[in-house]
Amino acid sequence: MPEDDIRRLRKDIDSLKDDMQTRDSLARSVNSLLKIFEEASKDLKMDTRDAVLISEKMDNIMRRLERLETHNEKIAKGIVAIADMLEEKGFAKVQKGESKSILASATPPPAMGSTKQLPTYDIPKDERKKTFLNFKS
Repeated sequence: MPEDDIRRLRKDIDSLKDDMQTRDSLARSVNSLLKIFEEASKDLKMDTRDAVLISEKMDNIMRRLERLETHNEKIAKGIVAIADMLEEKGFAKVQKGESKSILASATPPPAMGSTKQLPTYDIPKDERKKTFLNFKS
């Protein structure tokens, strides 16, 4: 075999070795990228699960707040209804600055299980007008 052919073959062999090393390096880089994408995918799935859990918790909190709002609305309507009934019965608004109330001087209710009746009050109409609060604003 001529010497030129041998040199050319050696050169080709060296070139092929370099190409193999380049391919091995490229394969390692691709494998590294695949691992990075797998980890990113796992993180994304975990973030999605966390977002779903947070969303479920927020939905639960919103439902509770809506129920609380409904209850507060019912309570407010009840207070207004009581104030209207008191007004219909002849109880007037308390003047500004008046803080004395029959309720403040009344005896407290009996303890649970007690058979003692609560006291009743015969309050003159004029005094009722001065002492009962009107809850309507």
